[in-house]
Amino acid sequence: MPTTRILTRDGPACLEAVGEFDRDNHHEIAAAVRHAISRGHPHITLDLRGVTYLDASAVRTLMACRYLALAHGGGLRVLHANGVVAFVLDATGAGAALSWNG
Repeated sequence: MPTTRILTRDGPACLEAVGEFDRDNHHEIAAAVRHAISRGHPHITLDLRGVTYLDASAVRTLMACRYLALAHGGGLRVLHANGVVAFVLDATGAGAALSWNG
């Protein structure tokens, strides 16, 4: 089962996603981002090292989350994408917008 965990401190919110994210559950990431923003953390880092699959709906969600964070004076940065997740982000062009690194 995919999960998203929020870790916050006196700076950016650090989210960790684990599992597969697709059209059935991509809302889990969006909910975590909205929660972080509502708690006053519009600067968000999303660690994808534990994500094994990401489809187009999840990429759309990541981009929507980025725009939401920007609208609140922050941003969304994706870290540690690897394997098929890195490939999908790169192939869609979302990787550059989300400043991901391996």
